[in-house]
Amino acid sequence: ADPAPPPPRRWSDSGGLGLALVDHNACVPGVRSLLGGRVVATVDHHSDERQPMAAASSDALGAMLASRTPLRIIRPAVGSTCSLLAELMDGLPAEPGLSVAHGLASRSVELLVLLLSAIAVDCRGFAPELLDQKYVAVDVRAAQRICAALGIAVPLELPFPVERAASKTAVLEAVHALRGLMLPKAARVGGACSIPALSTQLLAARYDVADLSSLELLRWDYKEGARAAGAAAAGMRLGVAAVCETLPELLARSSGPAGLQVTS
Repeated sequence: ADPAPPPPRRWSDSGGLGLALVDHNACVPGVRSLLGGRVVATVDHHSDERQPMAAASSDALGAMLASRTPLRIIRPAVGSTCSLLAELMDGLPAEPGLSVAHGLASRSVELLVLLLSAIAVDCRGFAPELLDQKYVAVDVRAAQRICAALGIAVPLELPFPVERAASKTAVLEAVHALRGLMLPKAARVGGACSIPALSTQLLAARYDVADLSSLELLRWDYKEGARAAGAAAAGMRLGVAAVCETLPELLARSSGPAGLQVTS
């Protein structure tokens, strides 16, 4: 008889496995229960919720964490967390004994396209009028560096650190040049040939909710929490769903108000 297969292992049972909390910075109880003591870094562009990290695990990873300050980068002014990740990846030195650098140029095309796509969406294609509203110079430089890693000749590349070295005029000039670049074939998601077109293509897909049920639509961008006073004491939790259609459209999708009540 064939030997019995080994019992399944939880992913968190892998010794030395560390996770980075990305685009979210609060190790609330729900996150802590799912991730245990595996969160070794936090990188985010949302306001700092100042929730502590989970306690370190007891294996070799825990020993490493106990001797170091966990990486925590929270920069709310930046338009995209992927800009911060790209900056980190681009600045990693080569490991001792290895000749291969760990900058963006050493990353896979798939990863570079994912990073660029997220930045294009978050920064709305780098529309010039949205500078300092939806994105900042850090995002521009991150997109430049990713494009360079994809083999594109990038003019007017901003220096590092960009916050102290580039004027707003220089950033706007870099923005116009960036928007005019032709993307390589591997980065032309949905046929988009430029960063503005990439943003438009992905935003259209993001807000295309035609195939979602009412319940799926309510869950699509749902936030939940308890009030600090009043409702929390009574055990009530509050939920907010961002719905990307008008109320008449939502009611029609639910076959009327009664259907929406059943859905919820």
